[in-house]
Amino acid sequence: MKNIQYINAGAGSGKTWTLTDKLAQLIQDGETTPSRVILTTFTERAAEEFRQKARGTLVAKGLHERAAELDSAMIGTVHSVALRYIRKYWYLLGLGADVKPMPEEDTERYIAATLSSVATPEDMHVFGTYVERLGIKPLMSSVPEYDFWKEDVRSVIEKAETFSVDSLEDSRAASLKLFGEMFPDAASGDPDREMQKDVMDRVYRIAGEWRERFNAYKKEHDLVSFNDMERMFIRLLGMPQVREDIASSVDFVFVDEFQDSNPTQVRIFDALSEIVGKGSFWVGDPKQAIYDFRGCDTTLTTAVTSIVEHRAGRKEEGFGYRVLPNSYRSDPHLVELVNKAFVPVFDGVLSEDKVRLEPARKAELPADIPNAFHWDLTGQAKEGSNRLSYAKDVLWKAVAAQVCNIVQGKHRIATVIDKDTKKARPVRPGDIAVLCRSKKDCDAVSAELRALGLQVSRETGADASCREVSLLLAVLNYFIGNSSLLDAELAYLVEDASVEYILKEGESVRGLPVFARLDALRDRLRGKPVSYVVDSVITELDLDNLVYKWGSGLRRLQVLESVKAMAASYENECLQRSEASTLGGFIGFLASNPVPVGRDIQEGGVNVLTYHSSKGLEWNVVILCSLESDDLNQKDFLKRAYIGVNECRLTAPTEENVYSDYVIRYIPRFLPSPNSSLPAGMPEALTAQPDCGDRMEQVRGQISRLLYVGATRARDYLVTVSTKTKGT
Repeated sequence: MKNIQYINAGAGSGKTWTLTDKLAQLIQDGETTPSRVILTTFTERAAEEFRQKARGTLVAKGLHERAAELDSAMIGTVHSVALRYIRKYWYLLGLGADVKPMPEEDTERYIAATLSSVATPEDMHVFGTYVERLGIKPLMSSVPEYDFWKEDVRSVIEKAETFSVDSLEDSRAASLKLFGEMFPDAASGDPDREMQKDVMDRVYRIAGEWRERFNAYKKEHDLVSFNDMERMFIRLLGMPQVREDIASSVDFVFVDEFQDSNPTQVRIFDALSEIVGKGSFWVGDPKQAIYDFRGCDTTLTTAVTSIVEHRAGRKEEGFGYRVLPNSYRSDPHLVELVNKAFVPVFDGVLSEDKVRLEPARKAELPADIPNAFHWDLTGQAKEGSNRLSYAKDVLWKAVAAQVCNIVQGKHRIATVIDKDTKKARPVRPGDIAVLCRSKKDCDAVSAELRALGLQVSRETGADASCREVSLLLAVLNYFIGNSSLLDAELAYLVEDASVEYILKEGESVRGLPVFARLDALRDRLRGKPVSYVVDSVITELDLDNLVYKWGSGLRRLQVLESVKAMAASYENECLQRSEASTLGGFIGFLASNPVPVGRDIQEGGVNVLTYHSSKGLEWNVVILCSLESDDLNQKDFLKRAYIGVNECRLTAPTEENVYSDYVIRYIPRFLPSPNSSLPAGMPEALTAQPDCGDRMEQVRGQISRLLYVGATRARDYLVTVSTKTKGT
């Protein structure tokens, strides 16, 4: 590790301006040219934004020719940079000359369409027996979760790819060790525990076999996935021919959003910094590392940042570290509020100078109006069955009503400072952002805002939990004979049968008219193409009219049309792979892939999005919702940390040994419901695990960083929303 200048850039501190100005200065001083620079960002949109701002800066300095050269500069995502070198040195990697990237959505579709073909009939029997024996069901459902193994296999595959785990044998051994400590009586031959270990073995085996098939498929078609690009680039960076090429043709490397890097990306940036002729500039903010679920390794990026800071502090050649001190985004009162809130939160992790920002804006809003509000919606919550449950439908109505008051000028938040004119003006719907933890909550608050006549700007999509998609899946599963337990779902969705009726009638619900129609339709469609079956089901069961009556009719019709297109897309992909398209394969494809519905973006509408989606954006008024979530609740924390699929670092990063190997640990779910309690003695066994404390701190850090990102999106006003009941 050498030649690294690290810039710690807090929210709104002028990160993009600092990067573009530094690049422009190096070009103006003759230190480099645009063609001799590599700059990586995490989205193509961010790359284009940087290119445009850098071009403007160069033009302002009178460097018009250099500004024009930016069009061909190597500015893009780490994958686009990697692909350039892979295509240049394909022969060193044993690839074909016509290597092509495989988009993430194609990879997802390939997984969904092919997983079932890897599992044997015996695997399916074991998985089905396991689910029925332990009574495993999703939350708020009476239908056994027969496809649980698909989600688990996908998770093992994705984590193994992200963390470069080639063989799963060590992962299996680590899982068996944990299993023995969770179930100390398993050695006595408990049949449930033996079946659980059998499920574990089968999931690992299927994941391994699927990866082999996938690699063969990619090689046959000259395809590389995004994870392939990273690993191949690392291989190239270790080859003398490639190192000499980069050393002679690249002066500087710029890395944007370093804190969001996965382990392989950190290795890439490290290697490039050692190779390039003059040095590298890494920009990041550990307080905004919120993408752990995508493979971002916050432990590693924080450790590497600390190493660079320590070496800079020791005046080692090539190392530098600086903190951008000012906030150019938020009103001074909001800057101070964030300082007071988060300096203590990050104490022990980050020194105060890496958290505290000084306001660069002047206080321009009316002095008698506070910049921060708290909406205590006490009374919107209710208590029941020895636990607190929030009446979220009422809560979102209350939030929407408050937003409506702001838009109509009935709230104290009435004036904002226009970012462009720097002058006060009345607040508009597009100035407001409502942030939630989940897409489900975003959908709910969006519906309430629309019900009050407000336009909403929000990304939209649908998945298997969507009612109309769930209905189609139930019909298709009925056609191929999957589980009679779907009869209840069909009776409820199609015939609008009450829950009481279904429970009373049991198997007799088959007497409802819909089942005679389904039987006749199934016989008539047997052997037809998947797309024909899907289109016929929607048409002949008159699903358009049925789902339209459920509310949000136009959107539901959009979903059905998108499902038809997905059926045709599934058939085309099967044809390209020389595989038969089947209803069972399409069911897996549909259940595993979001249905593209497009973007529900209303110009000037109230913005509704998740905390994660808000990263890098800003609004005059930001409303923070979902604050009642308790991710550190011991019962739920232990289940998330030790049941299911989790990556595990084998050694902590140090200056002498920065990088670590990983294992992908897997404990099949065994509790009947996500809300079920752990067996007696298990919480103590899990709390005693060597990594339990570290995992708890990781979750605490994730929560803190996510809240910091939300709070720092606000330019003028910040609103927090909570519900309280007696005893909380």
